[in-house]
Amino acid sequence: MQTTEKGLYIVPTGTPGAAPLLGVAIGRAGMWKGTRACSFLVTWAIAQRKLGHELGANDTGSLSAAIREHAKYWRQSERTSWRDLTAWQASFPMEPSPATMASQLLRVYDVELAKRTDALGQVAGVMVIVG
Repeated sequence: MQTTEKGLYIVPTGTPGAAPLLGVAIGRAGMWKGTRACSFLVTWAIAQRKLGHELGANDTGSLSAAIREHAKYWRQSERTSWRDLTAWQASFPMEPSPATMASQLLRVYDVELAKRTDALGQVAGVMVIVG
């Protein structure tokens, strides 16, 4: 099990003691910001997977560079990506960006995909343990 610095764990579905990621996000920031934060996590992970590196790594490695790369990948304004980050930080204040959790999400997704063929679209069922 991979941990983030402040004790938030992304774990496979069905892990005892885990709660749905979406439920945690909505509980902390409300429906709108919580769902936007989870969407941002997924879009961050997809961009990271498709580009083959952590967002911003080819530039300065800064959060600003990562946001620029996210916006460019999704063909949206940087301002929209910054708004997504604001929703993210309201839902997961212990995580400055979705980078760590996106890497965890991709690892869990790869494990789940290896187990079954219907893993695509299972992100809504991602579970977390809040430590």
